[in-house]
Amino acid sequence: MARRGLVILGALLGGVWMFPLLMLVRSEQPVWIVIGFSVAMILFAMHAAPQAAYLADIYPSEVRFSALAFTTNAGGLIGGALAPITADRIAEVTGSVWWAAAVVLGVAILSCTCLVFLPDSFHGLRGLDRARSEHEPEAATVPAKA
Repeated sequence: MARRGLVILGALLGGVWMFPLLMLVRSEQPVWIVIGFSVAMILFAMHAAPQAAYLADIYPSEVRFSALAFTTNAGGLIGGALAPITADRIAEVTGSVWWAAAVVLGVAILSCTCLVFLPDSFHGLRGLDRARSEHEPEAATVPAKA
């Protein structure tokens, strides 16, 4: 399975797993809670492990480091800060954690939708790179100083 497919599968299964995970947590049985979070971590690894290699491959080498640094840190900041606040607020307003789990599933579906439209690698974007270079003037050469 290609890296992108594994990232998509991990995101979808992780989103769906939120519902059984909540049932296991609500059982208040330590063994079931450990099992539930263990499965969640396996699904997270399925999503996150190939993600770094996949994302690195969709950027051209000239901007790869900056593009990955910016998108990874911005995504971590937004997801790491807003997701728990939003989930807590949804649970408070609705009186149920199930709606927060539904939001997690919705975000997983949104992520998968975005991934479907991304190319498998930067080579899928080569047409865009050629179109850009046709409109840019050639770099002027600077004569060496004697």
